[in-house]
Amino acid sequence: MGSGHSYLHHIFVSLLPDIPIAGGVKLPFFIVNDKGLHALVKYWNGRNYVDNLCLFRCLALFDGEPLQCCERAAKDKFYQYCPVWALNPNKFPGVTLRELVEVEDIFEINVVVYALELDDQSPTPTVVQLSRKKYERTMHVNLQESHFSYIFDIAKYCQRYGCPRCSEF
Repeated sequence: MGSGHSYLHHIFVSLLPDIPIAGGVKLPFFIVNDKGLHALVKYWNGRNYVDNLCLFRCLALFDGEPLQCCERAAKDKFYQYCPVWALNPNKFPGVTLRELVEVEDIFEINVVVYALELDDQSPTPTVVQLSRKKYERTMHVNLQESHFSYIFDIAKYCQRYGCPRCSEF
């Protein structure tokens, strides 16, 4: 079994299937500075995001929108998602891990969720949730507390990852 710290992290993650992933989180330095992901906590002008659209920003970036101008595409994707659940867009709580199945079907992509953990001063990713692998394209996202960040280069994001079932690498 892995280190006790890693095991505790897996327990925390397993409690999230029905909790909305919403944003508003202060991310640790090793996530903000990761060379393989966009943290998605601030607009290009430095103002913090105040909504719960982090997953939709990930989707916009995955579809090729530039980081500096992905807001319109993110909101378009949000409105594409909303009618399916009859949500009030002004009170959107965020997407849960369990709802990622519907996100995959709506946008016809696979979504793989990782979490970075600082282990011996080196960030180590763990797989939080695998996709059903129904589609040709796969988007990778990082989950930190209640915030998704977009992994644009999986090779820069991690060289290896931990298995949540057995804690092996």
